[in-house]
Amino acid sequence: MKVLDKGFIELLDSMGNDETIVDAARLSYLKSSNGDGNKDKELIKMLIKNDHMSPFEQVEFQFLVKAPIFVARQWMRHRTWNYSEVSRRHSSGEICFYIPENIPEEDKEILRNAYFTALGEYDLLLKHGVRKEQARIILPVGLYTIFYAKTDLRNLFNFLYQRSAKDAQLEIREYAKAIEELISPIVPLSLAAWKEKYHLTDL
Repeated sequence: MKVLDKGFIELLDSMGNDETIVDAARLSYLKSSNGDGNKDKELIKMLIKNDHMSPFEQVEFQFLVKAPIFVARQWMRHRTWNYSEVSRRHSSGEICFYIPENIPEEDKEILRNAYFTALGEYDLLLKHGVRKEQARIILPVGLYTIFYAKTDLRNLFNFLYQRSAKDAQLEIREYAKAIEELISPIVPLSLAAWKEKYHLTDL
C-alpha cells in the first residue's frame, strides 16, 4: 500500500488468524474451535474485554516498510517488534526524501533545496574518499529508509493504539491506518473487538 508521497507498507507474511487465537484460548481446556463463528466471536470479545491477551501472541505479521527515517525511529521505539533495516554504510542507492503534502509550496521548495544541498555534499564526501558510514551523517531524517518489521498481534494492537492516537504524528498515523487495512482480512473478529473496546470506530 502506498503511504505518504514515496513510501509504502507491504504485508509480506502472516501466521495464524482469528481461529488460531480461539484455539490458543481453548487449549486450557484441551478444546479447539468447532467452527461456530458466533461462539468464536464472543470468546474473542471476552478475551479483549478482560485483557486476556496472551492468545493474540500466537498470530504474527511481517511487513516491509519504506518510511522517512524520523517515522522509522518512532516506530522502532516499539522494542517488542523485530527489525532489519537497510544500511547506508553498505548502500548509497535508492536515495529519496519526504516532502509533506500539507505544507505551502514555498516551504516544500525550502525542503527540496535543503535535501538537494545535503545530497550534493554527501556525493562530494564520497568522491573525496570519505567512508559511507561517515558521509551518511550529513543526510537529513527526511530520507526514506526501508526495513522489515515483525510482531505479534498483541503488540501490534499496542502499536495501533499509540500511533493512531490524535496526538500521534500525522505521518506515522498514516502507516498505522494502512496496517489496519492490511490485517483486517486476516483477523477481522479480533480487530473489530479491539476497536469496540477502545471506541475506535475509525483509526
